[in-house]
Amino acid sequence: MAILSELEVGPDKVHLIGNEVTVFAMRAMPDWTVREFCQVPIYFREKKYYLKRKTAGPPPYAFHYQLAPWHSELGAESTRSIYYDEAYVAHREEQFRSERRNDHLYPALLCIYPLLGLCWSRFKERVLGPRGFEPVSITEGSILLAFAFFMLEGVFVCYFRLGFLALIFSRVWLLWLDYALFALLPIDCVIRYGQVLHGVESPQGFLEWAFRRQKR
Repeated sequence: MAILSELEVGPDKVHLIGNEVTVFAMRAMPDWTVREFCQVPIYFREKKYYLKRKTAGPPPYAFHYQLAPWHSELGAESTRSIYYDEAYVAHREEQFRSERRNDHLYPALLCIYPLLGLCWSRFKERVLGPRGFEPVSITEGSILLAFAFFMLEGVFVCYFRLGFLALIFSRVWLLWLDYALFALLPIDCVIRYGQVLHGVESPQGFLEWAFRRQKR
C-alpha cells in the first residue's frame, strides 16, 4: 500500500499508510508492547490506535511499530494510555541522555563509594539513588569508614598526643579538628547506624542529625 504521508516526530519517522500508522523509532519505547488482551490505547494526532506489530527497525532506527485504528472488538482497554507526540519523544530522548550520563558517572563515583554515604539524606535520595547508589548501603559503608577513622584518631590523640590530620599535613592548627572528630565520630556512627537498624529508607549523612530532624 502506498505511503499517504511521511512525518517527522523528533528523530522518529512516521508513515501514514491507509488508516494505519507506522512509526520508525530512534529509541526503544518499553511501554509499547503488543498485547492480546487489555490493549493500551495510543493517541496520535487526536486519533486512537493500538499496537498491532513491533519489530526491529531498519538502521538507523531501533524499532518499527505498526499502529492500527482502535475498534470495539478489542474489548476492555488498559487504564493507561499513551499520547505519541513531540513532547512524548522529547521526554524519551531526555531520559536516554540522562541514562547515558549516569552510565559514565557511576564508575567515577564508585571509586569514592564509602564517602558517598557521608552526604546528607536528600542528596542521597534525589541524586545518588537514581544513579544506582542505594542510600542504606552507602550509609553503612560510610559508617564503617567513620568508625575506622575514629580508631585511627584514637591512636594518634591518646598515644602520640597529636592528631592524625595535624601530623599528616604538618599543621598544628589542625589539632582542634582532630579532637573534634575524635569526639563527634562515635556519636555520629551510633546515631546513623541506629537509623539503618530502624529501617530508614535514606539515613542521614555526616552530622546531619545535629542540624535537622530525621524525616519521618
